Amino acid sequence: MLGPESQNHFDDFKNLFVQRVPRYAVKSSGGTWRTRNHALHDAEILKHLDQQQAVACLGRWYPEYAALDMDDVSLKKVEIIRAGLLMDDSNSSLYSSESINSYHLFFRPEYNGKPPTVNLLQTVLKTYAKNNGIEIYPQKNRAFRLPFGRGQKPLDLQETYLKTWQDQLYWLEKKDDFDLSTVRMHQQLFDFKPVEFKPAAVDLAGSVDAAALLKYGLQGPSSRDAAQFEIIRHLWRQNVTLDDAVRILWSWISKKHNGYSRDFQKNPVAVRDHIRHQAVNYYNRMQLRDVLPDQPHKSFKGYVCRPDIVEIVKICEGNLPRIKFTFELVKYMNPRRYRDRVDIHRDKLVAWSSNRTYRRHLEHLEGKGLLNRGSGYFVGVKSKSVKLNWTYQSDRDAVLFEGRAVESLEKAVRMLFKPADFRELLGGYVSRQASHIATKRLFDASTNAYTYIHD
Repeated sequence: MLGPESQNHFDDFKNLFVQRVPRYAVKSSGGTWRTRNHALHDAEILKHLDQQQAVACLGRWYPEYAALDMDDVSLKKVEIIRAGLLMDDSNSSLYSSESINSYHLFFRPEYNGKPPTVNLLQTVLKTYAKNNGIEIYPQKNRAFRLPFGRGQKPLDLQETYLKTWQDQLYWLEKKDDFDLSTVRMHQQLFDFKPVEFKPAAVDLAGSVDAAALLKYGLQGPSSRDAAQFEIIRHLWRQNVTLDDAVRILWSWISKKHNGYSRDFQKNPVAVRDHIRHQAVNYYNRMQLRDVLPDQPHKSFKGYVCRPDIVEIVKICEGNLPRIKFTFELVKYMNPRRYRDRVDIHRDKLVAWSSNRTYRRHLEHLEGKGLLNRGSGYFVGVKSKSVKLNWTYQSDRDAVLFEGRAVESLEKAVRMLFKPADFRELLGGYVSRQASHIATKRLFDASTNAYTYIHD
């Protein structure tokens, strides 16, 4: 049984690398890979980390980490490939593989400041991979070995001393993101700019229990269309790839229509086509609206915990605009807590406040000894880096609504406090009238606290 600290590390590992469904692969020492067509359990993952066996998983729709898989090459060739992508030990980690002269280079991908889908990851890197005889993982249909297992040793100089998977995970999480937009030769694949899209609110809360639907099947006539939609939404929220969602749904309706679908009984091919149409439409709609599945949403857009809110009010001395700015900053930094410094673009700072006030907010935090800004940046290329001296919280304690990290100060406050309690918290720093006005603004906001809106 894992202790609290090790359990936190294990949860981080699963969130970053593990895709449990619809299948995975295992290999014992000296054996061959075997596919297991059921959900991956924690016990199997722990055996991998304890080097008792190797476990490989399929890709997720939004992969948090990726790897270059290089076989039968010299270490000198590996470094040439790495340098060709402008990678180094600040934004990637090099590991040996179980086979001789084979290596895995792990990195955290982004594309112009946003997390890429597995399709975009493969598309951007396919030319470079083909020219250099390497493979890019994760992939949609081929499982890839999880990191930190048997035969996988860190090779970068400052990481060679790391012995435990917990320490290796910590160092990997310290790395900067790797921007896929810097990869040469890929621009020709994107000859258009997506239209700016201002979406309406997106409701991610299902009207029925999708997990129960998957387990028990259709429960009545004329229910297939609605049931399929609920399951698609459920699988998307779990970061399952589009193709796997279609496969899972087709297998489900084939086995568990329970005699309630006349369409399936008359024309199963048409039902299969309908499933794919539904899934493609939903996945594309979420992507256009810049809405992420639950875990990538938490990892990329951030999260807060109750201690964060209390400390923010204290640091900002009850000043509501400053509280809102600091809330966004802490929310963004929490999932990036292991990094020495984080690049934050000026546009993001302005969006959290205004062009006129964001500098004042930063200066206030600097004056409190909480913030340090780097001096080096290039307009349009590199943002100023930020180091926040904060008592960071684990995402296990994040403020969630129906399993999803809340996005705004208003939502977080409404989830955590009653109006009187929050008014009392503010009252320790501002006048009674000011605390009353600020509380009223947060609790009487016109937006629904539980509606997920495009940021």
